[in-house]
Amino acid sequence: MAAQLSASSVRPLDKGTLSRLEHGRQRPAVSALIPICHIYQISADALVERLELDTELDRAGAPDAEGFEVHDLLRLGRDALVQHGRKWDAYAYYREAACRAVDPRQADRAPRTEHERIAAVLNLATVIRSLGKNRLALHELRELERERVACDAERSILLDRMSNCHRCLGEFEAAGRYADTAIDAARSAGDSRVLAFARFSRASVAFDRGEAEPGIRELGAAFRTYRDAGDQEGTLQRSPSFEVDALLRLCEAYFEMGSFEKAGRAALAARRLAAKHELPSGLAYSELFLGRLDERAGRPDDAVRRWRRVATTAAELRNQRLAFAAEFYVYRNALDAGHAALARAAQQRLERLAPWVPPHLPLLAQLRETAARAGRRETAAEIN
Repeated sequence: MAAQLSASSVRPLDKGTLSRLEHGRQRPAVSALIPICHIYQISADALVERLELDTELDRAGAPDAEGFEVHDLLRLGRDALVQHGRKWDAYAYYREAACRAVDPRQADRAPRTEHERIAAVLNLATVIRSLGKNRLALHELRELERERVACDAERSILLDRMSNCHRCLGEFEAAGRYADTAIDAARSAGDSRVLAFARFSRASVAFDRGEAEPGIRELGAAFRTYRDAGDQEGTLQRSPSFEVDALLRLCEAYFEMGSFEKAGRAALAARRLAAKHELPSGLAYSELFLGRLDERAGRPDDAVRRWRRVATTAAELRNQRLAFAAEFYVYRNALDAGHAALARAAQQRLERLAPWVPPHLPLLAQLRETAARAGRRETAAEIN
């Protein structure tokens, strides 16, 4: 069908080319971008984000996904993301799972394949968003939304993830509406774990709008709902990363409110839980916040040591967003301490990482402001 739709374009695309493009095994030529946007009803910015992801995955090296069934790919993706913090590996597995789930040769397994396809798209969109490509993630989720997913639990997950995309794009009204609808759908499904995630998203919207106290209340409700679910069966598997993420979000909220003692307790609790379950990403983010608390308490050397460890972990995980945060704090500390050479080196690393940082991340704006102030100081010093 897609090949037929491209027949009238300046550069028609054959079935083999389209298949390779869908699986990320071939990059389209510039002349093919416009017909691809029309064929797949995808915006140019979302398509560019897809190309950026696939190009970076090629550069970094994708894991071998050949010979696995869809359910195996979903498991591998989840292990890569949750247990090992390897987002790029998860992206490769989920991308392949989403393509395999619509393979016509799977028709004899239609009921199972349909649930696997929904799970693959939901998880693919989640990891795409975590890599900072919210337009592409939202495109994938809207395709599912048009299908009117019937299962209340799956619908809640879909709406919840759409809420997160809109929030990261600064569209807070839409994010709040999707989160509220996700909460209603989770309640209809009677799935406590899904409800906990939806409430977490509602809390995140409040935090990003600067509404700290309502966010803390909603986050507390999400945490209790998740704990109350225990080991009961549900649409989502139990994952300690949820509790670690909730504690880190709480730490961030308390820090912004100036409640530094509470922020420290939340960060230490997150670190203990991440260490218990061997979650490298959770450990690294805990160290990031503990470094900020060290800095505020007048222990800059301890803070820098933590941030350098975080940067090393981020490089191992290929987590550019985490690496950017660690490098930013090292950069700011070097400027404050008057270490010009260290600051310049950190700034160069930040410039390489910046394209992979979501535009909504406050640290991007802080970097521009900090670099501008540093430039003005250097100019003033040269004049004097």
